[in-house]
Amino acid sequence: MHNRYDFKAKQLEPGQNDDFDAVYQAAKKCDVKALRALQPHVCINMRNAACHSPASQLAYEGHLAAAELLRTEFGAITSNIAFGAALGGQLDYAEYLRIHHGASLRSLIEGAAAAKNRDYLTALLEHLTDEQELYSYEPPHVWNIAEGAAYGGDPVTAEYYREIFDISPTQLARKAISGGQFEYAEFLRTQLGASASVIALDASSAAYLNYVDYLRIQDDTVSNANIASGAAFTNQRRRAESIRTTMNQDHWWIGFNAAKGGQRRYAEFLRESGVIVDAIAQGAAAGEQLDYVEYLFTEHSASIAFIGLETNKSRFFTNEDSTLRTLIFLKNNAFREAITRRVYTPHYFKYSINCIERRATHVNTLIDEQRFNHTQALAWTEPELQCWFLQGVQLVSQKKLSYDTFLMIGSFLSPLRGMTGRESKDLQKKMFNHLRPNFFIREQNKKRRKRKVAQEGIVMKKMKT
Repeated sequence: MHNRYDFKAKQLEPGQNDDFDAVYQAAKKCDVKALRALQPHVCINMRNAACHSPASQLAYEGHLAAAELLRTEFGAITSNIAFGAALGGQLDYAEYLRIHHGASLRSLIEGAAAAKNRDYLTALLEHLTDEQELYSYEPPHVWNIAEGAAYGGDPVTAEYYREIFDISPTQLARKAISGGQFEYAEFLRTQLGASASVIALDASSAAYLNYVDYLRIQDDTVSNANIASGAAFTNQRRRAESIRTTMNQDHWWIGFNAAKGGQRRYAEFLRESGVIVDAIAQGAAAGEQLDYVEYLFTEHSASIAFIGLETNKSRFFTNEDSTLRTLIFLKNNAFREAITRRVYTPHYFKYSINCIERRATHVNTLIDEQRFNHTQALAWTEPELQCWFLQGVQLVSQKKLSYDTFLMIGSFLSPLRGMTGRESKDLQKKMFNHLRPNFFIREQNKKRRKRKVAQEGIVMKKMKT
């Protein structure tokens, strides 16, 4: 094997990360206007050469307000963010996402294993009960520990679990390459038969081109199609196109991987160049790029059958919280209904997927009609908070409760529903305007009259003196 340092350097193309960096920087500055302008042209959950999404990269680096902005207002995947938070040691935030927002326990386990944080990993495993096991076709949680260890450079732990539970060497090699662990990947390839062609695809997507060239010399199963598909995943458009335009075969996998990586501009170019829309839609679904999937379904009649093949394997529908948060960011009611008909929900769901879908539709209505943000709309659909707001408005209107006390009580309740104090006050004011349209006008008129009377009294006193 070559010296490992020969393989470490990433060879990025000029402009490869332009879209990723644009979303990352806008979120870091909390520039909502810039993010709204970018939204029709990019996928919020796109991947870079380190296999991070913008939100997971921000969480990993500790920019938690920016990660929250992408999660609450733009649909960034909670489980991706939780992985980044666990990997970067942001454990309080990771636990907040797990407890309050349905972050996948498996993503957290993988992040903790990759960070070699054994204390947090042990704590997470205590939360993993039989009821929290995901779908029967998903691997057990020990896979997540082994994959995290391979990613984070802990081959001893990865090998321990691989030998006991017969975990695929190829899958571990893929994770090792994503984390830049070449020695372990080579061990898995040369000693245990991990697929060189699959490893080359991931090395290509991570822009480890020296290692790709090395694999091509070592194993003739590594094909140009694999290299082009890996390049497409992380928007290495020049490399992917140089191979695609000389290939005398179907370009299905290149379109699939471009969409899977969330490279929307390149995927659209491929669609316009003749790659079938169903391949792109299926790839976008496999990469959890649901905003792009919805666009392809709505504007280009992508088949829900191809999309459904991938959505059940994703982390969208692992529990009620993640399911609801996924569905509320879908604007097309027909697409939302079509997706929910394809979803298999685990037996431990308290509510049916149809009930969650109806609540998501209600949330979207509140956002459109009442100008709520997503967090406010979700809070408003909670029965306890809704009951308090409705009763509180009546009590204030009947002068049995002061408006300031009402706001204070609402502020105590709001953190339990994920709202900030500012969001809570804004929501309560909007509710007052909706239920008692003239309430604030009357209150303002009263204050003006009091000020006027007070001023007149002062003037009279001065005149007497």
